[in-house]
Amino acid sequence: MAPVEAGTSGVVSGGLEVRWLGRIAYERAWKLQKRLAAARADERIDDQLLLLEHPPVLTLGRTSDAAHVLASPEAQRIYAEANGEYPVVEGVPASPLVQSWGPLKADPLPLTKIAALRKQASELIDRVQFDQGPTN
Repeated sequence: MAPVEAGTSGVVSGGLEVRWLGRIAYERAWKLQKRLAAARADERIDDQLLLLEHPPVLTLGRTSDAAHVLASPEAQRIYAEANGEYPVVEGVPASPLVQSWGPLKADPLPLTKIAALRKQASELIDRVQFDQGPTN
């Protein structure tokens, strides 16, 4: 299947409009979602499905308190380094090990493919008794 250009959209059954937005900033996607939700609530548009990719971000739920999150740049650096991850806080440098992997790349495997393999993955985990921990 050929890649689809960002900014494309189409209507599928029932009037659902599917939009591929490509990679955009989280805040931009969030603001667009709010505008579309308001327009949908006013019945000015049909249902919408936004497909996009955004840089890693740290999000909090509606009842969360940022004071409860250890997310200072130093804490994020320590956490990301300890877990071998890319930091989610913008501006925090990745550890030398993570930097050696190169820039963060999105996984090209579609979520539908991952979902289709979920049953086999669960069966494999059961077969190798992964949840029981190491045997040595």
